[in-house]
Amino acid sequence: MADARIAEAVKAALAGVEIPGGGGLAGYAGLSEIIVTTGAVAFAISVAPGMEAAFGPARAAAQQAAERVAEGRKIMVSLTSDKATAPQAQPHRPG
Repeated sequence: MADARIAEAVKAALAGVEIPGGGGLAGYAGLSEIIVTTGAVAFAISVAPGMEAAFGPARAAAQQAAERVAEGRKIMVSLTSDKATAPQAQPHRPG
């Protein structure tokens, strides 16, 4: 299956993309599944809140690495972060 072959090629290419703190993007826990269609390859990189700027260069490098092996498909790389919401303080109710 061509899609699986391309997904594996993209993941292998991402191993050469260095992320903040060291290591390759392919082994990073925040890397989503790599989705391959007839016209596109898409994946997301999830980072901790406040780390978006630090991962910007890795995202750009991931885009370039994927383009080299995607056989002409459009590459879509999202950089996401879950904005942690502070727990809502509950008013004290005397009981």
